[in-house]
Amino acid sequence: MRELIQIKPEHNTPPPTQPFELGQWYEKRGSFHQALSCFKEAALDCISTGCLSVDQNASAENWIHYGRLQGKLNHYEEASQAFRHALQFDSSLAQLALQEWASLLHRSGWCDHDIFQYFTGSNIMPMITYAMAAQALFSIGAYKESALCFHNSEYTDPCIRLMHVRSLIFIERMDEAFLILRDLHKLSDVPSCDMKFIKNALYLCVWRRDGKAPLLTDGMQHSSIAVTAIGLGMITEAEHLLSQEGRSGELELISILYQEGYIQTALDRLKHIQLCSSELTSSDAARLQMMKGESLYDQHRYHEAAEHFKVLRLKRPDLMEARYGEAACCLQLSLLSLSSRLEKMYRVDKVKEQITEYMNYVYSALHIVESSGWHTSWTPGQLRRDSAPRRLALLN
Repeated sequence: MRELIQIKPEHNTPPPTQPFELGQWYEKRGSFHQALSCFKEAALDCISTGCLSVDQNASAENWIHYGRLQGKLNHYEEASQAFRHALQFDSSLAQLALQEWASLLHRSGWCDHDIFQYFTGSNIMPMITYAMAAQALFSIGAYKESALCFHNSEYTDPCIRLMHVRSLIFIERMDEAFLILRDLHKLSDVPSCDMKFIKNALYLCVWRRDGKAPLLTDGMQHSSIAVTAIGLGMITEAEHLLSQEGRSGELELISILYQEGYIQTALDRLKHIQLCSSELTSSDAARLQMMKGESLYDQHRYHEAAEHFKVLRLKRPDLMEARYGEAACCLQLSLLSLSSRLEKMYRVDKVKEQITEYMNYVYSALHIVESSGWHTSWTPGQLRRDSAPRRLALLN
């Protein structure tokens, strides 16, 4: 196991003493209830000592961690209260707190319109702006409500305007999106990465409007436009662009679809792809091998998943995600084995106690591995994309 993840043993290193850092230490090891106590203690300490303005971020961060962990444990009311507390601080983390709150409400069954009404109501709006509500709604994939909030807000930040554009494109309001993009294209102070998106999005809006692909201008690339297209839900256009790149285009298409939240769509296409071990040195093929392993892992097929990760690890020893994925599979298999032994030996108290202790160690190790972020993660908005109706375009 140690050769897979290359983590130095902690020996007898004592845990942190400060409540917030101790909470993070417990959370990383899967001791959620101890972590909750620490995060709450840190948040309440800040209130009782009267935080100065320079400490507003720290106090908000305490409440956000507390709320996020309460939400993970399905304690929705406690989590909501924590995010409300975080919003009350004049900090740069207010937007993050609102997005976490929106995600929590969506996960607990609220519909987009109800979240919109709640955030723009008299109880919450005094603490936030319409632009903040728009960004939070965008993060959960509530694009119609997000666009409405953007329309009601006064903003000048080009990044926020681009988010407004994305909302409009997702709800097929191409003409409005085109006008904003055209204005942004005239600006001279837009970062180069944003300008690339603006050019690609303008190209795609014209394509969707006219029903045929415009000619590429200098510097524009099929793969770059395809990335933008998939990020905007324009899958048909992306397929058309990358189909001209042969097998490498198909591998890239599957990889981008998966990363952008079209998980089942990507996995369905992946079934028709056979990867040779010699291909795994390329980033796209390695990414697809990781996808296969992740999919098997999510289906609890740990033996098969471990084999996929092992093949990739041996070919790409520098790829830490493969190492951690294989380690996670080994730990899951250990838990299954220990659980089976526990069922057989449940009448022998001493053995039962020993097995339970081993399982706690394995749980802790598994949480440490999972905290590395080896598995692909998606935003709440991205996780809704596979269930969204497929939009069609005329391609010539």
